[in-house]
Amino acid sequence: MDKKDTLLEQARFAADNSDWQGYTLAMGGLHIIQKDRPIQLHYDLNINEQIGECLQSYYDGELILKVKGLWFMGKALVTRHYQWKIEKS
Repeated sequence: MDKKDTLLEQARFAADNSDWQGYTLAMGGLHIIQKDRPIQLHYDLNINEQIGECLQSYYDGELILKVKGLWFMGKALVTRHYQWKIEKS
C-alpha cells in the first residue's frame, strides 16, 4: 500500500472511530492552513435534474454548490453517487 493511500485510510479510520486527534494529525496537524490540507472537500454544481438548470441562491443569485466527495493527491474521489429526495407518499 502506498504511503499516500495510508494517509487517506488513516483519516477515514480516525473519522469512523471518532478519533479527533488521529483525524487532526492525518489532516496535517493543528497549525496547517485549510488550503494546504492533504484531504479537502470536492464540490460540484447543484443541478435540477428535471429542468437541467443550475440552482441559484435565492438571496444573491450565486450558483449553489454541493459536496460530491474528496480531493486527494490532485484527484477528485466521488463518494456521493446518489441524490436523495424526500417525497410525500
